[in-house]
Amino acid sequence: MFKLGISVLALTALVAAGCGTGTGHGSHMSGSGTATGQMTDPMFTAQMIPHHQAAIDMAALAPSRAEHPEIKQLAAEIASAQASEIKLMNSVAKQNNWDPNAKMDHSAADGMSEHEMGMDMDISKLKTAKPFDKAFIEMMVPHHEGAIRMADHQLARGSNPEITALAKRITASQTVQIKQMKQWYSSWYRSQLG
Repeated sequence: MFKLGISVLALTALVAAGCGTGTGHGSHMSGSGTATGQMTDPMFTAQMIPHHQAAIDMAALAPSRAEHPEIKQLAAEIASAQASEIKLMNSVAKQNNWDPNAKMDHSAADGMSEHEMGMDMDISKLKTAKPFDKAFIEMMVPHHEGAIRMADHQLARGSNPEITALAKRITASQTVQIKQMKQWYSSWYRSQLG
């Protein structure tokens, strides 16, 4: 359940035959001959939902394993914010008739790899990692950086106002969290992260 090496692109699911364009309710497009730009909104949503869920799964380990109260608090904030954002994305997808069971090939993702999305780690290792907080930061920072790359793509090419506003919030909040985690890492472990 925790292994993220599975094909994220198989989970991205909202962008092929039968997906909405993100520009209106009930709109559809065919899977062939559709510009990637038209698929940006449903693709971002399809990728960000499992991306957020992975962060929630990581955060769920912090209450019992984290050594620092700062990490416990951050994890709680991440879990709360991202659960709310998943709810929003599911709502927008439903409003736009984006098909959550549609499939997408790698080329439709504009070549963004699991590594670039911060989805190539095995978070089950956090269950036994020591020190937990160090491993948590080492996983969460690239995961957040991946979310920001995804959000940047949405901001550049998306058209759905709710999803674009969400991408702005993700970029703003996760940039702050990355900076904080890097400061803690430097202070606690006397080394720089990335």
